[in-house]
Amino acid sequence: MANLPETEDFAEGTYQIETSDRVIGGPGGIANKQAEQLGNRTAWLRAAIRKIIDGTTAIGKATQLATARTLRFKGAVNGSGSFDGSADTEITLTLADSGIAPGSYTKITLNAKGLATAGSSPTTLSGLGISDAFTKTETAAAVQQAVANLVASSPAALDTLKELADALGNDPNFAATMTNALAAKASKAELNTAVSTLLPKAGGTVSGSIVLNNGTIDSPEISWQTPGFDIRADAVGKTLRFFSVNNGETTFPLTLDVINKSVQLFGNTAWHSGNFNPVDYVKKGQVLVPGESPKCMSAATGSIGGISGDASALEVRGNANGAALVSFHRPGNFGAHLGIDTDNQLKVGGWSMGPVAHTIWHAGNFYPGGKADKGEVSELANKVSALEGRQVFTKAFTSPEQTIMTNGYLSIPHGLGVPPVLWESYLICKEAEHGYWPGATILVPSAGVDNLYSLGISVVPDGINLNCKFGSQPGVFFVLHWGTGSTGIITPSKWRLVVRAWA
Repeated sequence: MANLPETEDFAEGTYQIETSDRVIGGPGGIANKQAEQLGNRTAWLRAAIRKIIDGTTAIGKATQLATARTLRFKGAVNGSGSFDGSADTEITLTLADSGIAPGSYTKITLNAKGLATAGSSPTTLSGLGISDAFTKTETAAAVQQAVANLVASSPAALDTLKELADALGNDPNFAATMTNALAAKASKAELNTAVSTLLPKAGGTVSGSIVLNNGTIDSPEISWQTPGFDIRADAVGKTLRFFSVNNGETTFPLTLDVINKSVQLFGNTAWHSGNFNPVDYVKKGQVLVPGESPKCMSAATGSIGGISGDASALEVRGNANGAALVSFHRPGNFGAHLGIDTDNQLKVGGWSMGPVAHTIWHAGNFYPGGKADKGEVSELANKVSALEGRQVFTKAFTSPEQTIMTNGYLSIPHGLGVPPVLWESYLICKEAEHGYWPGATILVPSAGVDNLYSLGISVVPDGINLNCKFGSQPGVFFVLHWGTGSTGIITPSKWRLVVRAWA
């Protein structure tokens, strides 16, 4: 009996013996077909398993371990992490403590792996393992001996290298510098010969003239000197000058101009009897005391109307296109001009009164008898109003100047006894702004109430107060520039508010 031959083959499916097949035995026979296929498959499986066991065939990769495993590290580092094969595992390693306390050391001990195992901070040479150096005491002694050898018997002002360098001017070529400087000096014999031809060095008498002339308009100088001070004299052109040089600054205390016969003292003209009599003048800015009364005497005779020309009187003269004026000033309070304006009218204005000039009324341009006074006009207006059935005002109120406050309120007692029937608000300029001048007064309605920018004021009166509400926009009011006509918001600190009411 023989065995069926087997080959490593994994056939797909198992052959089915048909009823029509003839039964034939032996290798390849129908009767052995199924057994042959099963044997081949078995041989194929056994060979495949052997290759896996031998490692010649790589098996498929598992996606995850059935039970996760912990990976642990010990030794110089510590750390652990769980791994089941489903994803990478990251493990943080911690360097194991060396047993040394944290800190800074000047000396450490390392093991074979380069890790510190001990540390210390010795304070002595022996502790650091140094055996060929001076100790502190030996070093101090050696330094002191070296300094002593270098200084020897030098004075205290020259016993350091810095002091020696300063004394030599920090000149590394001091010897050559001194040699060259000495070579340029005159010898003792040369000096004696030269000095014998000069003026006496220690005083004495010189007969004859001394002439200083260098051939230019600026003569040589004569100098008088004291420590820190130098005063000199020279001639420039035909002017004799005395000047001083003090701490690098030159001043001219005295100059004499021979041609113009004038003297300057510290740059100011010196007045003398030839060009000035103090009794005849009032000094600029002079404050007069009681009893002083400067006078200017006119040579005119007769009344003003009969005098032609300047009549040798005190004259205030303007230029051809300007006003002739006199200024009056109360410093820190008020100032104004009085004079003949460019239209030849006598006027007062300007300065603290602003860019205005008010005509001064007199008998030549005004007749009081032909005018009604303010009270008469008011009385007439009330009579007309009564005849027309309108309100007749018998009481009036003007408030003190009020501070303007952004988004603020004011309650001003009016004292009228009844609610007023008419009221008005005014802005009064205190400091020049937007072309207006101190004292300029603007009716508030001309400034306007601006709904878009919340500017303006509302006044609601009652029987006791004038109740005021300012706008919330910084500045509160806007005005038209007096010069350009453009709109500008005021600075509240430069203006004040006045409210008037009638009943």
